[in-house]
Amino acid sequence: MGVDGESCLPDWVRDGLACPYGHKAPLVAVTIPAQLDVLNILAICYSFMPHVVICIFLARLVLMRSAREISWVIFSLMLGLTCDGIHRLYPQARPRSCAPTCGF
Repeated sequence: MGVDGESCLPDWVRDGLACPYGHKAPLVAVTIPAQLDVLNILAICYSFMPHVVICIFLARLVLMRSAREISWVIFSLMLGLTCDGIHRLYPQARPRSCAPTCGF
């Protein structure tokens, strides 16, 4: 088992076509749908939450420099490493996504 890079590529990437679901947001694996409605906007905001929370943790660490903030940053790093390990053990294609990488 493991991620080989090719096993998760969607058909539209293999065929050299554009993503039929919208476009990928820069720097993160979030798909911005072609047709936005209220639920899609809510889902996009929800998808960005982990990145926002990590930025808040880092800002708190810079401002307060206490053991609690260091603990939150270490927790975030360990959670990310654990998710990445599971991701590598059980690769799956992302459903209806413009990110051509493996995901959950």
